[in-house]
Amino acid sequence: MTVVGLWAICEQFLGKIFRAYLSEKEIVDENSVSAPYKWNDFIDKFNEKGIDLTTCDNFENANECRALNNAIKHDPKVTKRLTEFNYFKNHSNKKLELVELEMQRYLNGVSDFLGSLIDKGSEIIKNVP
Repeated sequence: MTVVGLWAICEQFLGKIFRAYLSEKEIVDENSVSAPYKWNDFIDKFNEKGIDLTTCDNFENANECRALNNAIKHDPKVTKRLTEFNYFKNHSNKKLELVELEMQRYLNGVSDFLGSLIDKGSEIIKNVP
């Protein structure tokens, strides 16, 4: 539940940050900004607007939390997608309930990632003429 909750918070804040950032950067009403909802769309849209999400602090751990969230909700075992992350390489095809998860790493990952994203957006907005 913690992983799912962390990722739900992350998705919610990604949308809020995107709307606030675009509102300030492009001087439009925040309510008129439509935020993406898929991960790759967030990466692409933020990139188009000047922020590379992959350079945010602790991106890899936040991204792993995202992938783990999807596995928990859709196929609770260590699939090929999860084995792309170092932590899961030696757990291929195991049921997730049998794998000890590093919850603190995911909490730090999501927190650091969102904080870094807010900082990057704020820095860019400060420099908008």
